[in-house]
Amino acid sequence: DKPYTYLSESGGYSVYHDPYSLSMAYIAPEDLMEHVFDGESNTFDKQNELVSYWGTDLDPVYKKAESEYSLIGAKEPEAGYFVRTDDEGFIVYHVHITEDMPLYLYFVAPHMQSGEVFVNDDSLGWYFTENRWNVLCAGNFDIGDTVEIRMQILKEDLDITEACFYYEDTAALNAWAERAAVLNKEISEIKELSSSHLKFTVDTDVAEDVIVSIPYDSAWHIRCDGERIEPRPAVELLLGMEVPAGKHEIEMRYIPHGTFAGLSVSIIGIVMLVIMIVFDSRAKQHVNRE
Repeated sequence: DKPYTYLSESGGYSVYHDPYSLSMAYIAPEDLMEHVFDGESNTFDKQNELVSYWGTDLDPVYKKAESEYSLIGAKEPEAGYFVRTDDEGFIVYHVHITEDMPLYLYFVAPHMQSGEVFVNDDSLGWYFTENRWNVLCAGNFDIGDTVEIRMQILKEDLDITEACFYYEDTAALNAWAERAAVLNKEISEIKELSSSHLKFTVDTDVAEDVIVSIPYDSAWHIRCDGERIEPRPAVELLLGMEVPAGKHEIEMRYIPHGTFAGLSVSIIGIVMLVIMIVFDSRAKQHVNRE
């Protein structure tokens, strides 16, 4: 559903180039590191919040699509709480297409549960599960079409805080990607030496904040040209760091908490074992001489 460039296929997997994604490590625009999300925002609004840090002149990437809903074999005793009243129960959303853009959907809910999503009778699979609770593409439609999106209540009930239907503005996404690419000329792609050992270089005229798209964890040990720098949370949950001006090599190693303590205990244990073996051997030699 995306205008990605096809690259190759091997072993049943297809590879595409995504020109709109950030690199694994990237220069953060001013104040992005400290951004705190509004707890009421849905995932599309959150992405628009992030885009604005690359320039307030940029258009939002996601535009809300208006919808209305009705119930089949179900009732809504209170707002957002749906109870099945028949063998099959559905919440039926109707989205009237007003933009020539792909339509995406996401359902906000307070907990995991059991639902199945249909778009014009085509199933997109189970929803609200541990492995399936994400943004889905409904497809591309003509202006004036009405798209029917059904959420089937697979068990007794469903809690849905918000049903989100948004268009993705490809032109706005491209404008943002071009703006982000300007900053990222100052940083190389990450070299993954192992799953816990990463390297990349940064070359900037001024000190910059760098964000790495992995979860923040103080167990990451980061060195800039051999000198230790401290990681810090970025955008609430990602890994961030401040890199001084100039050209630098950044090396990251993940050392789990307790590794050094465990290593010390292991060494002490090995030493004690050797001592015990030596004493035991000498004791046996003494007994044999007697």
